[in-house]
Amino acid sequence: MSEKLLRLFLSELTTIRIINQSPLCGAVTEIAVEQLGKAFRQAACPVCGNPFSQQTGDPSPFGPLADAIQKLNALESQVKVQFVIPAEE
Repeated sequence: MSEKLLRLFLSELTTIRIINQSPLCGAVTEIAVEQLGKAFRQAACPVCGNPFSQQTGDPSPFGPLADAIQKLNALESQVKVQFVIPAEE
């Protein structure tokens, strides 16, 4: 039995989906990679305002994530990053 895989280059990742796991909210936000750091300066839900981190004052990880994606995409002529994701049948 063969496993089906989805292969996605980092450069194909243009929109990120953030899903609030709080049972009181559950908001889904889709945002362009370039806007991620600005939209999530605070690691908190833009709909309900609940923080994503348990530690007060933790820096938002969304800005560094967006920066890393953009920096790696700028190196595409030297290196490509590809995600391999098992596809459900």
